[in-house]
Amino acid sequence: MKALNLAIIIVLTTSYSYGATIFDRNDALNVELSADLQPFFQQVFANTSEAKQLSTPGVFTFQDENLSSVLHIPVEIKVRGNTSLALDECSFPKLKMKPSKEAVPKGSTIADNKEIKIATHCGENDLATRTPKNRIANQISPLRESYIYKIFEITGTPAQKSRLVIMNYKNLGLQRYNFLLEDEKIAAKRLNGTIAKWENPYEDGRCIPGDACTIPQKVFLSAKEMNVDLNLLARTFIMQAMVGNYDWGVRVGEEDAFMSLWNTEMIEGTGGKNIILATDFDLATAVTGKSELAIPRELPNGKIAPKEPLEFNIALVRLNNIKKLFGESVYEQQLSHIWAKAPAISELIKTSSLDAEGRNQFNLHIKELFRAAQALKANTYVIPEIEPTEGE
Repeated sequence: MKALNLAIIIVLTTSYSYGATIFDRNDALNVELSADLQPFFQQVFANTSEAKQLSTPGVFTFQDENLSSVLHIPVEIKVRGNTSLALDECSFPKLKMKPSKEAVPKGSTIADNKEIKIATHCGENDLATRTPKNRIANQISPLRESYIYKIFEITGTPAQKSRLVIMNYKNLGLQRYNFLLEDEKIAAKRLNGTIAKWENPYEDGRCIPGDACTIPQKVFLSAKEMNVDLNLLARTFIMQAMVGNYDWGVRVGEEDAFMSLWNTEMIEGTGGKNIILATDFDLATAVTGKSELAIPRELPNGKIAPKEPLEFNIALVRLNNIKKLFGESVYEQQLSHIWAKAPAISELIKTSSLDAEGRNQFNLHIKELFRAAQALKANTYVIPEIEPTEGE
C-alpha cells in the first residue's frame, strides 16, 4: 500500500479551551499505544466465540491539550466490532480501551471517558483489494470515516464524536491513521440521556455474546411508537444518504418494511423525544468508493436518469423514500437545515487531511445529493416504488 504523507497535517483549530474533550478538534493528534498486540490478536482469532471477553494491558500516550502535558495512561484493551472481527475482514481488528480511572488527571481531555474506541486501519491491503464485506482494509478507511462523524456534527445530526489520530503502535513498529471514537454512553450523556436497552438484545441483533448487555423490559417497535424525534431522524436519514451509508437501519413506522434497529442506538430520557444515534460508517460509499454495490437494491431496473452519475440516481431514490416516510414538510425542513450547513461542510473537506480520492468522493456524494434533491422537487424524473433497504 502506498503510504500517506503523515507529516502533512492541516490544523483547523488553533485555540483550545480548558474543559474541552479529545474529540473536539479537527486536526490529527499524534498518539501512541504500547501493548503486546500480536499475541493478543492470536488469542482473539483462535477464540472467536470469546474474543470480546479477552483483554490485554497497555499504555496510551498522548499530548493532553487541556493540561498542556504528555500523559501516559494505563489502559485495558479489548477488541470490538461484529463482521469486522472475521479474519478475512480485518487482520487488525477494531479496538477499545478502558483508561485507569486513577491515572487520568482532573481536567484531562479524556476525563469521564470510561471507555474510548479505536477505529483501526483493519489491515494492510492495497486500495484495489476489498474484503468480503467490501471494506478498505488499510488506513484510508479510518481517515475517511473520521470525517463523516465531523460532518454529522456540523449538521447537528446525533452521532458519536471522533478524533483523527496518527497512531504509533509502539510494540509493532507501526504508524497508521486511526481515529478515536466517543463511547455511545458518553454521547448519550452529552445529549442528556441514556442508551436504551432491549428485552432480547441477542435475538434481535442488538448485542453479540460477550458484549456487556443488560436485559431491560421493552423492545424497539418503531420510531413512531417509541416517541422518537422524527425531525432529527429525518435529518439522520438524509445525512446517511449523503454519505452513501446502507449498513444501518431504523424502523420508522408500520409502513416501513425494515424491522428494529441496526448500527444505531436509541437515547432516552433527554427531557422530551427520544433520539436515534448513528454509530458506524466504515461501509459508507463515501468511504469505500463503491457506489455500484447499491445498484441491486436501489436501482434494480437500472438508472432512472441514464445520463447522470450513479450517485445522483441513488440519492434520488433515497430522498424520494425519505420524503414518503416522513412527509414533505419534515423532509423539506431538514433538507434546508442541512443545505444551510453546506459551506461549513465544504470548508471542512477542503482543509482536511483526506486523501485526494477521498476528497473527491466526499465532494461527489454531497454535490449529487443536493442535485438529486433539486430534481426531486422539480418532479424531473418518474421514480419507481422500491422497498426500503436500510440495514440489509
